[in-house]
Amino acid sequence: MTAAVAGRHDTATPAGHRTVATAGHVDHGKSTLVRALTGMEPDRLDEERRRGLTIELGYAWTTFGTTTVAFVDVPGHERLVRTMLAGAGAAPAALFVVAADDGWSAQSDEHRDVLDLLEVPGVAVAVTKADTVDDARLAAVVAEASERLAGTPFASAPVVAVDAVSGRGLARLRTVLAEGLTALPAADDRGRPRLWVDRVFAPPGIGTVVTGTLTGGRLRPGDPVHVPTSGDVGRVRALQALGRPVAEAAPGMRVALDLTGLARDAIGRGDALVGGGGWRATAELDAWLRVLPGQQVDRTGAWTLHVGSAAVGCRVLPLDGPLEGPGHGPVRLVLEARLPLVVGDRVVLREAGRRATVAGGVVADPAPDRRPRGPAGRGAHATALAAAATAPPAERPAALLRLAAHGWRPAADVLAAADLTAAPAATRRTVAVVGEALVGRDDLERWIVGTARQVGDTTVDRWMLRTTLREQGAPAAVADAVVAGLLAQGRLVRVGGGLAFAEHAERAGAGTAARVRALLADLLARPFAPEELGVLTARHGIDHRLVTSLVHRGKLVRTGGLVFAGAAVPAALARLVRLEDEVGAFTAAQAKQAWGTTRKYAIPLLEHLDAAGLTVADGDGRRRVTGRGHDRALAAAAGGTAPDGAPAGQSPVGPS
Repeated sequence: MTAAVAGRHDTATPAGHRTVATAGHVDHGKSTLVRALTGMEPDRLDEERRRGLTIELGYAWTTFGTTTVAFVDVPGHERLVRTMLAGAGAAPAALFVVAADDGWSAQSDEHRDVLDLLEVPGVAVAVTKADTVDDARLAAVVAEASERLAGTPFASAPVVAVDAVSGRGLARLRTVLAEGLTALPAADDRGRPRLWVDRVFAPPGIGTVVTGTLTGGRLRPGDPVHVPTSGDVGRVRALQALGRPVAEAAPGMRVALDLTGLARDAIGRGDALVGGGGWRATAELDAWLRVLPGQQVDRTGAWTLHVGSAAVGCRVLPLDGPLEGPGHGPVRLVLEARLPLVVGDRVVLREAGRRATVAGGVVADPAPDRRPRGPAGRGAHATALAAAATAPPAERPAALLRLAAHGWRPAADVLAAADLTAAPAATRRTVAVVGEALVGRDDLERWIVGTARQVGDTTVDRWMLRTTLREQGAPAAVADAVVAGLLAQGRLVRVGGGLAFAEHAERAGAGTAARVRALLADLLARPFAPEELGVLTARHGIDHRLVTSLVHRGKLVRTGGLVFAGAAVPAALARLVRLEDEVGAFTAAQAKQAWGTTRKYAIPLLEHLDAAGLTVADGDGRRRVTGRGHDRALAAAAGGTAPDGAPAGQSPVGPS
């Protein structure tokens, strides 16, 4: 990007823009072939040109018919696989190169494995240096290349013999590339642009410039962008594609972004630059891996994860035992640096000590919230991860919820992980929006049906509904929203001062109110020596959920394993006020006598008054009332005043 073009923009974006990465063993003629196809020099460094060896990623472009092709030329040396992965990681297509004189070589194997693990579509295989060998040798290399690439994305790719010096086969290769690239599906545009940066520079007079292959969405001048791993924010000042300014960059395009607001040292190769909101950077992910033959993935070893242009050290935690190749299985990867990943991202796992490519696969859950336990749990989790790894975008939210610890996740987190801006219509058949969360509809209905069964024809308050929903498995974070949703849908209706399920509403109000009135009447008949709760609830057909709800509402008081009517508390406090007026600070025995009850009931009642701050004990075992005047307020809050006709010292249930 030059200063001369940084400030102006064409009105159109190049049509039919495709990006192709090269692959193949060192010195097999990849750069020479790109130079012959494009007329451009892909090797940018003086050292590369002097040694005839590609060290860094090179770039060149041309047009085949109506298709504009940008080449990313990668190094072939075994020590530079990390750089090769940075170029191939985001490429939507690849051109494999094998030299006719050398034939299939060591790095041919590794480059094939990398592209196979990344599932990069292979559009052509070029057997280079065709004029340096006889026809028999050429035919043998063509046959071997076809055999070695069987079962990979290159299995059906045409094999073309070419010679970049004489021009032999170049026209045929151009035709094959154009046809293969045209046949590829259009790059997904999900409205979530992400560019894995593979080059950064800062030309004089211009801001920071980054290059890479854009995926997921479009970018235009003026668009805000940020680096999710650091939070650094910038803005697109100008865009270039194929050396020309453009008004818009589309998914699949090789693009250079002139940025403002981001310093040169704020971004580098391996960073992802994203547009729009909702991106999450993660340091822990679950992936479904395919292990190469003869390789093993376990907890030991120094591992490096490659994704996009990034290479990050990581720990490997197999979720269902060590993986041996050829084979598949789930792993958890704990990264040394955070990355903005989504379901479906392709990854490669290399063992750093041996510099060997071991496995690759796909991100199944970029933000796991649990680790499976036990053989059955690990097996079920592995099955769910395998399903998530292959789920189409519309089904990813449901797949992620099946992996969640409690059947729900924050909606924003699910959409970010699924690489979506909103839940597709198809998703809503299996996933429900509950407040700020997403919940699987099957789980939600199970919670609701179980709650309705437990509540029956009882009227309850919101607190009791939340409690019962939680007993059925609904997490506390969504229980309130479930209740609100049931009210909005009419499945819950208001009956008197409570709530009831619509199918029971007619019976619920009268039945519950009558049972509660009878319970409270029995308790207030002996306010300071109530009957055992189990006897009362059995007599009146009241279950523990309703008791808990009544306690929560202040109609009942639970203390010391006993339950008193809420209205008994202000009555008890009123008697203590009179007692204190007569004797001053009083003992527990005097309080017991004032209430006309036994120690079994007096001590828990005193402890409740102490805990409520209505009485306070001094050092010699005596108490004083601190809640004078609170007895009337407490009585009102409890729904009435307890009968207090029995004189102090005379128990409603007989002498103490």
